[in-house]
Amino acid sequence: MNNYEVVEGEDILSNSLRAIKQYIPRKLDEATKHAPTGDKSTPQYQLNAAFNEGYKKALEDLATFIKAMGV
Repeated sequence: MNNYEVVEGEDILSNSLRAIKQYIPRKLDEATKHAPTGDKSTPQYQLNAAFNEGYKKALEDLATFIKAMGV
């Protein structure tokens, strides 16, 4: 007898991780194309540049983590 009410948590997690895995390259491309503007010596420019680098590093770390999980 099939039990259709049961939700497989592992399937949901795998599907979610696959969706995130497809999302990462698009966001990396967007972050790479987005460059801070203005005078490079201003603190705001440096803050924006550091934010972009941190954002890209976080996405790369997430991709590495998902890949290590074998999804």
